[in-house]
Amino acid sequence: MGSKSNLASIEDRISELPETILCHILSFLETVHAVRTTVLSTRWNKIWTKVPNLHFGYIPNFCPEYEDEGEDACHNHFMTFVDRVLFFRDSSKIQNFTLSCIDLYDFTRIDGWLCTATRHNVVKLDFHLLHIYKYNRRDTFEFPRSLFKCKTLEVLKLSSNCTTYYPPTSGCFPSLKFLHITLHTSLDNSVEQLISCCPLLEGLTIDGFVGTRGDSVDVNFNISASKLKSLTIRVVYLP
Repeated sequence: MGSKSNLASIEDRISELPETILCHILSFLETVHAVRTTVLSTRWNKIWTKVPNLHFGYIPNFCPEYEDEGEDACHNHFMTFVDRVLFFRDSSKIQNFTLSCIDLYDFTRIDGWLCTATRHNVVKLDFHLLHIYKYNRRDTFEFPRSLFKCKTLEVLKLSSNCTTYYPPTSGCFPSLKFLHITLHTSLDNSVEQLISCCPLLEGLTIDGFVGTRGDSVDVNFNISASKLKSLTIRVVYLP
């Protein structure tokens, strides 16, 4: 009885921390776990809506809560979750927005999520969209114009085998300083155009896969960036 009484009287010191510190703590978690903190107490009900970092990830058939309902249920649950998080989030800046998806073909929803990030003055964007062509589809995703025009974006990481990067003719990435691109398929002109339209680019990293397994990239390309200070090119050879 004594031990139970002692446990009941323990003070919840974490919940008493300032809101800014709680948001900082939650910013290290995947967003799905940050949202789940609402069950802790009423103090936590709105904390997740102010977290500056958002991390979303989708892998088909990897959704424990819906594994008995099949891939469609997992797919719909993920998209609904992202929609609701972005809808209920407050108007503060998004410092870091990470979106990593495999075989997600609802490009309209993805476009809307990226537009929401730019409206929240995103500073760092980490975007991964891979298709394994399970359904023999070759759809191509195009970035929304608002992303190219985003005045707050400073760091951009891109990894996709189904995306083109053709930018507008002017006014692109006015604040972008660091760009990291992972190439999974043969290079097209859009990547060169993307690099050349970043007036303040200081750091550039290009990763590419070369080999006989699936698509491979052509490693011959031109780089035009007048303020570039750091260039890293990594080529992985697939057997």
